[in-house]
Parts: sequence; C-alpha cells; structure tokens
Amino acid sequence: MLSTGLSARIGLKVYGDNQLVCERLATDVEKVLREKLQGATSINAIRSNGKPYLEFRIDREAIARYGVSVQEVQSIIEVAIGGRNLTTTYEGLDRYPVRIRYRRELRDELPDLERILVSTKTGAQIPITQVADIVSVVRTDECPSRRNSLCQLRNHDQCRYRRNHPG
Repeated sequence: MLSTGLSARIGLKVYGDNQLVCERLATDVEKVLREKLQGATSINAIRSNGKPYLEFRIDREAIARYGVSVQEVQSIIEVAIGGRNLTTTYEGLDRYPVRIRYRRELRDELPDLERILVSTKTGAQIPITQVADIVSVVRTDECPSRRNSLCQLRNHDQCRYRRNHPG
C-alpha cells in the first residue's frame, strides 16, 4: 500500500465531502474489522484532518519598514523549520541530500520559533515576531486531497494481517 500513501499491507481510504462523516465511517470500519477480521492486528483509523498547524502571518507594513520582502521571510521560515537541501553528496552509487535547518531544540516549541531571526536591509537581526504573527490553527474545512479534480476530505483505516492465523 506504500504507493497509495499508506504504510500498511491492507488499507482502506474513505473519501467524501464532510470531514465528520469521513471520520465516523473510518472509525466504524475500524470497529467492524476488529470484530470480524481474525488475524488482523494493529487496526487503526487514521485521522488525517483537524490537526494543528502553525500560520506565520506576515505583516507587510512591518517588513517594508525593515526593507525585507515576503519571499525573504518565507525563505527564513522554510529553512528554520523544514530545512532546505543545499547540495548532494555521493557515496559510491548512493546520493544523499545535505540539508540545513535549525536544530530540533531550536524549533520544537512556539517560544523557540518566536526567536527565529530575520536579517534586515541594514544587516540587523530581529526576531520574526517583529514582522509576523505566529498563530496555532486547527484546520478542519480544508481540502487535503484531490481525486478526479474534486476537493475531497479523506480518512484511512490500516491493519496488519497474519496469514497463518488459526480460525
């Protein structure tokens, strides 16, 4: 199932237009599989929606005062949190990306992220909170998946199955 985005041997995707219905159906399927599918282990309905996200709301007036562009601020956020591949190293036939980002202890908590530094036009370093608000958001009404050009919410069920289970 790895090619479909699931890491289990057996998986089921539930698609629909309503997150609550998708989640309810996925948990219903989980219950049925637990009751009826002998030999199945690790049966889990994966809830992929409603997770918290961080939003960096860039203050365009503030960045203009400091002579910084939106692209520069976004680039700093990208490198600090997600990282960026700088180059590739080769070891025999294997290729490995060389990635740069803040150490985990410098990006794990919201107060840590508030200390990300932005370089101004004059070369001064200011905390990102002077040019952006960082807001924790729980998104539930977005479109995490496109299928047949339609916006659809989705949930997953996955399980492991032992072949030689008696019964």
